[in-house]
Amino acid sequence: MGARVNTLLYLFAEELKARDWSTLLLPPDSIEARAAFVTAHYRYSSAFPQLLRIIPELPRVALDVLEQFEAESKPPTERGQGFAHRLGVHLAYYFWNASYRNDDEGWAALDRFFEVAKPSSRSRTLVEIGRLFTPVPFDHEQKELFDRARMIWERRVGQIQSKQDLSDFHDELASFAEWFGADCFPFEWRYQHFTQVLKLLPETPKMFRFMETLKKVTLEQGHLAEGLQILNQVVARSQFPEFGWNYREDELTVILTAGIQAPDPQTRQTAEEVRELLLRNRCFEYLDL
Repeated sequence: MGARVNTLLYLFAEELKARDWSTLLLPPDSIEARAAFVTAHYRYSSAFPQLLRIIPELPRVALDVLEQFEAESKPPTERGQGFAHRLGVHLAYYFWNASYRNDDEGWAALDRFFEVAKPSSRSRTLVEIGRLFTPVPFDHEQKELFDRARMIWERRVGQIQSKQDLSDFHDELASFAEWFGADCFPFEWRYQHFTQVLKLLPETPKMFRFMETLKKVTLEQGHLAEGLQILNQVVARSQFPEFGWNYREDELTVILTAGIQAPDPQTRQTAEEVRELLLRNRCFEYLDL
């Protein structure tokens, strides 16, 4: 039933509003029944804002189930695999679409998710959100939605920064690499938060599409100076030869060449600093740029 509840609501929304379907679908006296419903729903169904109007307590019940799963020392069963990060994405989707009864309720659900979920689930949630927005162009009519999505990131980074030990949060911070390429968010905001994240991390994380995104930002969108500043931080904090995870030689060569030939002296200086860092780490393919 959990996997098909969206269709049920779409077809019979008015009829369901008149009945107490919450008790039927989420029986308070059966933990197993509630767990079966929410895991099936979040694993196999898309986020459906109308669902919260019929079953407003669903996020709370789902978080109860997640807390139970995460507390178990044994590996998750097949039904539980993928549930945590899918739940996180749904909770975030409901927030940026203003689907909760109020924002306090939405923040409470998201805060509890980040408190209960394991590091891998938290980071995967943020990666998936970034990937959802990356192909979306800016639309002025959707500005409020984009702004609310940015609020999720800002709040989460603020929570992480308040921790004394950030070691459990490195993967979450690194997930912002997936947000950096989302043009629906203002470039200045992306630049500010990406540089902030790099300063919080002890070393550059693996970012598999980073150079593709950086090439688009610097050469296609005209942010050469800012892109080279980011590249400087990335190279300076990289472990060699693992740095190869983050770049392709042809893309990096094009960006550095554009920087070295730029009319702005500060941009040229930054490009030279990046090349010097690479040469010090035996990346001699950039010697003759």
